[in-house]
Amino acid sequence: MEFNHPVGDYHVHPDYSFDATGSMREYCEKAIELGLSEIVFVPHAEDHPQNGESNILKVDGHRRPVDSEGLKRYRDDLYDLVEGDDPVPIMVRCGVELGFYPGVKDSFLHMIEDMHFEYVLCGIHYVDGCIISSEKKMKELLSKNSPEQFIEKYYKIIQKACQIDFLDCLAHIDVYRRLGMKMFPEQASRIDYEVIDETMEHLVKYGLPVEVNTSGMRHGIGDWYPSKPLLTRMRQAGVLIGGLGSDSHHPDHLATDFEMAHLLVHETFPEIYED
Repeated sequence: MEFNHPVGDYHVHPDYSFDATGSMREYCEKAIELGLSEIVFVPHAEDHPQNGESNILKVDGHRRPVDSEGLKRYRDDLYDLVEGDDPVPIMVRCGVELGFYPGVKDSFLHMIEDMHFEYVLCGIHYVDGCIISSEKKMKELLSKNSPEQFIEKYYKIIQKACQIDFLDCLAHIDVYRRLGMKMFPEQASRIDYEVIDETMEHLVKYGLPVEVNTSGMRHGIGDWYPSKPLLTRMRQAGVLIGGLGSDSHHPDHLATDFEMAHLLVHETFPEIYED
């Protein structure tokens, strides 16, 4: 890849995440091969009571709860990668993806905040206790809610997340389209909901940037999160863009579709590339 400006991948899941493979060094080697200037690691950090699987870190191949000890081990391993005997020649940042949901324990939020990560990405993965990347759980949600009601609940959760003052960026803002474009395409593709306007107002008020997440290309929807029309509306509303994220769970996913995404973001938000 060749970019006119430095481009980093700000959403990378190394093998500390329960659902990811590939070591941090393997990711860095791939990032250098692709011509990226920076890579930000964000293993999942969740404590949702409905899904113990996502509340797991992998350390030395062993599964353990997401706790301060496991996160410190991840942080120490990353700093050894950067400052140890064989440092990688690329800028690396130590982050996490905080899974937010209404009712998340204050103690869990305080633990994440007290770790002083360099980058805290916030992802919304659950609505009414159901993980929205599961077709089975989405059907369960839709048996109790219309698509419009589900979408409203989803954005209301984002509005609550905006009030967490240590967040650096919001992940995949309209990720519900991953299954929505299959299960309720008309409603999923709309961007004229009042709740979306309210959410953009919250994002601006609290100064929370939104990533451009390219994993929708892997998910088969042929678009990014946010959709291109929603990205334009966010620009008009004054929402900040935090950069590009591939949501990689394997080194081969790194910088997926970044060439086109980079060009669009550069065109829509030229100020983020200014010196």
